[in-house]
Amino acid sequence: MKKIAPALILLFATVWLAPTASAKQRLYAANFSGDVSVFSIPDHQLIKVIHLGGMVDDVVGSPDGKIVYANVWITDGHQYLPNFGELVAISTETHEILWRLPLRDGWPHHISISPDGRYVYSPVFDRAYINVIDVEERRVVRTIDGVLGMHGTKLTKDGKRLYVGAMTMESLIVVDTEAGTVLKVVEFDGGVRPFAFTDDETTFYTQLSRLHGFAVADLERGEVTETVYLPRLRADTPLPQSWPHTWNHGLELTDDGQYLLAAGSIEDFLAIYSVPDLTQRAIVPICKEPNWVVATPDSKTAYVSCQGSGEVSVIDIEARREVARLPSGAERTVRMRLVDIPDTYED
Repeated sequence: MKKIAPALILLFATVWLAPTASAKQRLYAANFSGDVSVFSIPDHQLIKVIHLGGMVDDVVGSPDGKIVYANVWITDGHQYLPNFGELVAISTETHEILWRLPLRDGWPHHISISPDGRYVYSPVFDRAYINVIDVEERRVVRTIDGVLGMHGTKLTKDGKRLYVGAMTMESLIVVDTEAGTVLKVVEFDGGVRPFAFTDDETTFYTQLSRLHGFAVADLERGEVTETVYLPRLRADTPLPQSWPHTWNHGLELTDDGQYLLAAGSIEDFLAIYSVPDLTQRAIVPICKEPNWVVATPDSKTAYVSCQGSGEVSVIDIEARREVARLPSGAERTVRMRLVDIPDTYED
């Protein structure tokens, strides 16, 4: 048997082991003015503002990075009482709208997408169930019963469980996505707002309505174990007096599990805590009325949207400071997602 030269072995390894395509990132930001802002990462350039109409509540990218889905509230003249909504598919290559799916059964809230990119989960705030949307068939294929006032959603990495926070019923529900059943309910003293949980699903962190801080829950016991308060408010800081009583909005765990990032929305800062001890490491002044926090996969950079100023603050997590402030080109910038797009795309 002939021996294969080492150079050929190296060549074969390069061909077979090298990835077939590389990817780069963009930041997609939803704006209540009816737009989606698109930023290139890491050079932080605003490359496109896509107008969808209505009020854009949330965005999520497909796993292959080719499509971004946005849920849009179609309003009747009052920003919090839409008649119905839409799920809108946007090409990440051309920024064009591919299709729009009317959702006429209630008020759709924050969305999540399955790891295979086939299903979008959209809770219906005023109907107590979750729509499961097949994006290939472009229709709601089933519903999952939940509780009234479901707001935010996050899937586990394997897609088997969907975490859903409820504002009206002040609880977290954990859903088995295959069986379509509720596995667990954890009650809180306030509406569940932005949240995060550890990869092992043992610890849950959440902001609550009327709370200047966040609650910590033990998911195995299903109970709140601690409340962490943000720095004392100034005496002249006005507190929201009407529903939904949003004192703070924006919470994220870094992928390396070392930091919890909490937006102080009523005093315009980002608080950085070490995990699991929850020691406050920094208070970083940022743009006006922060609403959402996302962190890069390397856990080095955080992006914070600000609906009060239509901007995105860029935070160096290790340096614990704001390094840039990006105008979104729109108004009332809210939920954001980092999306890996094919490297062949031009910004």
